[in-house]
Amino acid sequence: MRSDEMIFEATVRDPSSELYGSTVVLRQLKSSQAKRRGRRALEVLKKLARRQMMYDSYALQVHGYITPGNAVEDEDDPFILVHGYHGSYSLRHWLQLSDWLPTLEATLALDEEQVRRVGDDSVGGPAVTRQLRLIRILMRDLLIGVNYLHSHGLAHTDLRLENVHVSPIDKHVKVGILGNAAYFHDSGPSSSTQASNNERRKMMIAFDIRCIGFIMAKMVLRELMDSSAFFKFKSFLTKGNDPSCLRSFYQLSLKILHLGILVCRC
Repeated sequence: MRSDEMIFEATVRDPSSELYGSTVVLRQLKSSQAKRRGRRALEVLKKLARRQMMYDSYALQVHGYITPGNAVEDEDDPFILVHGYHGSYSLRHWLQLSDWLPTLEATLALDEEQVRRVGDDSVGGPAVTRQLRLIRILMRDLLIGVNYLHSHGLAHTDLRLENVHVSPIDKHVKVGILGNAAYFHDSGPSSSTQASNNERRKMMIAFDIRCIGFIMAKMVLRELMDSSAFFKFKSFLTKGNDPSCLRSFYQLSLKILHLGILVCRC
């Protein structure tokens, strides 16, 4: 949850509503920027309505919004986005649990067919195998969801552990509320040519995939959940270093981090 948002859980009691009896999330957006994200999410939903089933599977279901009954909406009025309840655990919350692996496995209720679809698990010991299997399943689902957006001319642009959710209800990874989604083809005059549109599209897809890579890295190397360790990891890659040197760099960084922790304890 962001600092400019407040989240409440509610049950719909209006018998005339299609959501009657359903549990929903009320996300109160307080700042101007947060309200823009909320309106953007509603706009994106209209564009994706043609394939509603795919949207519901891979993104948080946005049902609508609540505003005061004034004829003219004031900038200071609250804007409350109403969206689906999916267990409300972000991927960051899951990974912060001490027993995240067995808990998430139980939540997803994996069957043999699901295990078979994500590839061979014969490499490594039991614990490694289980973790890699789970990461494959989550990454596969996340890539399907992001590819769904890309196929509709949209980039997510804000893929982080905090806004990727794992739903215990339908066992799918949700790419969060699409409040920062952007179109590949800018309507500005500088993007009038086909070449510039294609270049923009490539860059935006590359950015989303890069963010997915960082999410996967944090799942594989739990130490990267520490912000300072992740910053060093990210800096190493952005400086154009040879990725084959990453292991030795990472081991050195961990030693430095561990030494810093020991010094702090003293």
